Amino acid sequence: MKKKIYITVPPKKVRKLCGLCAMFPSCMSLLSRRAEAHAPRPGQAAVLLNVYDMYWTNCGVQVHGSEWAYGGHPYAFTGVFEIAPRDERELGEQFRFRQSVHIGYTNFSEEEVRRLVTELGKQFRGDRYIEKLFL
Repeated sequence: MKKKIYITVPPKKVRKLCGLCAMFPSCMSLLSRRAEAHAPRPGQAAVLLNVYDMYWTNCGVQVHGSEWAYGGHPYAFTGVFEIAPRDERELGEQFRFRQSVHIGYTNFSEEEVRRLVTELGKQFRGDRYIEKLFL
């Protein structure tokens, strides 16, 4: 005979999940409920993760007033692209902006961020998009 095991969780640790969390365990809705991050130090810029709903969840990283994301195409050059922050129209009609999640601050200048994104773009080519998703 199998024994039933009961686990109790103190009420203060119970969190209400959004409706999508049941379908997508990695749902970002819990992150937006954590305590607000400390204020930036001089020279730091906020870094946001902008989350979009499509057939699955997609996201872009926003810093210094620009947003970068990664997408696929059949050509052997970068799949990293820049869009206006939270502008779902630039992504296509199947995208719907869901929320922004503050993930921290950077000490990199706008120029340094652009150089970093350019370098990363060499590794994240559009014709390798599916490979990168399943690594």
